[in-house]
Amino acid sequence: MSNSLLYEKVRKAWHPQRWRDFTVLVAVSGGADSVCLLRLMHQLKSQHAGRGRLMVAHVNHALRGEASDADASFVSQLAEQLAVPAIVADGRILSGLGNQGIGLESALRKKRYDLFAEIAAKHGARYLVTGHTRNDQVETVLFRALRGTGLEGLAGIPVQRSVSANLTIARPLLTVDRQEVLEYLTQKKQVYREDASNAELQFTRNRIRNVILPQMRDCFENSVDEALLRLAEHAENHKAMLRQLMEPLLEQCFLVHPGKVTVSCIGLQGQPGELVKATLRAAWREAGFAEGDMTTAKWNQLTDRLFAASTMPAPHVETYPGPVRVSIAKETVTLVSVEGRDAV
Repeated sequence: MSNSLLYEKVRKAWHPQRWRDFTVLVAVSGGADSVCLLRLMHQLKSQHAGRGRLMVAHVNHALRGEASDADASFVSQLAEQLAVPAIVADGRILSGLGNQGIGLESALRKKRYDLFAEIAAKHGARYLVTGHTRNDQVETVLFRALRGTGLEGLAGIPVQRSVSANLTIARPLLTVDRQEVLEYLTQKKQVYREDASNAELQFTRNRIRNVILPQMRDCFENSVDEALLRLAEHAENHKAMLRQLMEPLLEQCFLVHPGKVTVSCIGLQGQPGELVKATLRAAWREAGFAEGDMTTAKWNQLTDRLFAASTMPAPHVETYPGPVRVSIAKETVTLVSVEGRDAV
């Protein structure tokens, strides 16, 4: 694909008229996908102007010593070359955090998005754009399917997702194949950073990308990607229909604030259990609670608590992954983040 064709593909997917008058924060790791995204965003901005500005955000997790520092330096230099302001944030996590259930990958991702949200709030960014591609979508759907995810997870990575009233995550490259990215960078003669940890098979996503998916493509004659993308599309359509059913219940029975959910359980009586569980999950996410260790069994247990709240003989308190403290009293269930802060 020529540069002009990729440019037009991305422009149509996320037209500059929607964002040119807002500050846009571009998440850049230094890898091929995010470097391609930055170059395209810069090109689009140059062509379509507007009152907003582009900014670059890079999170240095410092996991690979000098290589991590070199990634940060590369991103800063590229941003300077393009005359785009750049912020490099310290993304180191506490020792052992990756062994506390949510896993190292999830801990790093949470830290990264927390920092992106802080940077966006400080600089008034309305959008955070990331370099997720069609390949990431395929890997994500398979990863979630193998973990036994529900309908929500099978829908994969959304093109856009609001994380607060003031910030939306957008993914302009989600329909772009990684090969198109590499061809674009080659034609631009644009270098990028190779993360050696992408080949380390102790990370689940790397095993899926480097071992499982290639074997599946061999077995199914390369139709695997399209099948997984169709599955995600079907799940997304069903999710939209479910959301319509959930909205009245969410409005009538769930009061959601950052870090807190209050449920009036009397209105849940007679409702289908799966609908109540789906609404509970939606409220959980809107409150900013982490979902990492909320297994199907935990969701079922918490949904049962909502139905049983009116018959509880005495106030009752439990703690769920997140961590979230759940207090049951009379006909009301209150969920509060134990950490006392939002999660992104």
